Amino acid sequence: MNYLHVDGIGNLITDTHLGKVYKTGVPLDKLGVRENMAYEAFEKCLRLDCEEKTLIHLGDLFDSPVVPLDVIMRTYRIISLSLMSVGDKWRFYFIAGNHDLHRDSSKTSAIYILATMLAKFKNCKFVVGDEALVVSPELVLCPYSYKKTVAELLSGCCFAKYVLGHFEEPIDPTVARLHGQVYSGHIHKKHKNENVNFIGAVLPTSHGDADDDTLYTTVDLETLLANKNDFKNKCVRVLLKECEVLPEGIDCLALTSKKEEVEGYVRNLNVAFEDFDLYKVFCESLNGNVMSDELWQRYEVLKNAE
Repeated sequence: MNYLHVDGIGNLITDTHLGKVYKTGVPLDKLGVRENMAYEAFEKCLRLDCEEKTLIHLGDLFDSPVVPLDVIMRTYRIISLSLMSVGDKWRFYFIAGNHDLHRDSSKTSAIYILATMLAKFKNCKFVVGDEALVVSPELVLCPYSYKKTVAELLSGCCFAKYVLGHFEEPIDPTVARLHGQVYSGHIHKKHKNENVNFIGAVLPTSHGDADDDTLYTTVDLETLLANKNDFKNKCVRVLLKECEVLPEGIDCLALTSKKEEVEGYVRNLNVAFEDFDLYKVFCESLNGNVMSDELWQRYEVLKNAE
């Protein structure tokens, strides 16, 4: 479980992607396990203590602007119970990410529904829409927007000591010129690019996101077969050589494969084409009517003229 504590701000988390469904390579008895892990990690993050008594989610709370009702309700229960548990001294902020929003602004996104449901909690704010939220002279929260540019959203906010948002790579020039510290969601793997600290997703959602092999691991077939019982709580990707196939009966969260690239190896492919009768195709497109010789001749003339 990944999160970041920043002195003077509080606990930062991002890219929980609640509602994401995992099916590829997942055994029937493990369906729903990864989804539950995402909810459990999210709830743990909301209850982590810190001196600032502040939790800020940097975007992509949901995996999609439209999620099933049970996803919204489960998320609501987790946040509302956490707010009641930590008390009024705490503040929760949820910044909208690109996955949270419809490109079509006439459609209601799940994050707006959730924000309405949680409106009774005065210490819980959703940073959605097309305006940045100035929390204090030092702290600005910038939502993702399909309507406004980053420059428009951060207009007049260059003074802030901390700017938090859901920024993309390559880094927008407006963000690059900010003098304060910048923290962002959106990129799932933790790293720094120019002046932007991408804090990384709470949990990786793919092999490419993972910083270590805690949840996602890649092994060759020999290693897999020699350690069959070591992958119970992992998503396993197996590097297969030519003629190797995935075995059955491996107890893991998901089992997928990738063909191992062998330097200098060239696969021989024999490709054959059937005879192609363009005249027949023309006739079929005319609902079985035979094309006149005159029309066909005109086509041949035009084709040869090219």
